[in-house]
Amino acid sequence: MTVEDTLSGDGPSSTESSDPLAEADFHMAYGLYDPAADLVQLAMKREPQRRDLFAIKVPGLLSFLAYNQFSGQVKGIKELQALYEQRYGPGDYV
Repeated sequence: MTVEDTLSGDGPSSTESSDPLAEADFHMAYGLYDPAADLVQLAMKREPQRRDLFAIKVPGLLSFLAYNQFSGQVKGIKELQALYEQRYGPGDYV
């Protein structure tokens, strides 16, 4: 089954809704971030006038933006501060 099948209703649906955002939310709840992103991207192409597509919260979005995948490691500000203090000495690096 493809993302297109899910949105077109040709394949089995993960949820009772045919709303692509509901489908994406379902996928994200189970850690299936790449299929969720595919659903959102496809919905953006099919419904460009829809404004709520950008309201979806995507766990791992920074990783996706940095590495084009949701499984990339993105260090937090505190981790970077500690790393730079260890490497360069005390200071405000972030």
